Amino acid sequence: MKTIQVFEHESIFTYADKAGRFVTSEQLDKLYRFNDDNGNKYFTGIRNGIRFNSYVGVIQVGNLILEIIPKIDKAKSEDDSLKKQWQNALLEMLATCKKIKIDSISDAQLAFRNKSLLEIYFKQYLDEIEGLIRLGLIKKYHLNSGNLFSWKGRLDFGKNIQQNLVHQERFYTHHQTYDHRHLINQILLYALFILKNFINDSGLKDKTVRLLMSFPEIKSISIQEFHFN
Repeated sequence: MKTIQVFEHESIFTYADKAGRFVTSEQLDKLYRFNDDNGNKYFTGIRNGIRFNSYVGVIQVGNLILEIIPKIDKAKSEDDSLKKQWQNALLEMLATCKKIKIDSISDAQLAFRNKSLLEIYFKQYLDEIEGLIRLGLIKKYHLNSGNLFSWKGRLDFGKNIQQNLVHQERFYTHHQTYDHRHLINQILLYALFILKNFINDSGLKDKTVRLLMSFPEIKSISIQEFHFN
């Protein structure tokens, strides 16, 4: 995984700049497609490169992570001390607008030394899931149907006759079940499956696998945008 830090409104090319930063032609093509799919809001395509817009944050496309840092003064791209200063400013912005949950800016700055901002987001998600599992994921009532050995809920006479004519010890019923199988938990689980295939940090990947093993046994579904309605 390759991480490149840039300031907003800067440009990056398929050849190295003074700070040694560059993207390959293959990465550039993927970035173009990614930007097209998102309304060209992140950057503008230029000859052999891209010029970033006012968006600040982090983008991952394939094996490339771009950290886009806010820039107010005329900081030099190769000045690592100024990069750190504005990187910290980005953290403070995210903390203030509640986009990232941190106990203190200094803790986040310490984490930033070895991880990208994207990995910090991943870690926070995994920490939240770990806490939820420890406390106990919420359960909900939902309507269920099935062939049971005891009468539970409302008997479906038609299906009961159809399926249990020779199995009169069974009852086909519609009944309520109180368990973990509901949409909220399915969304949380689906995100864990995504992270399992998305994270490259070995420690975070191991934690993701442990959380998947600890997750209650529920049906996994493909989460789409409409599920969040």
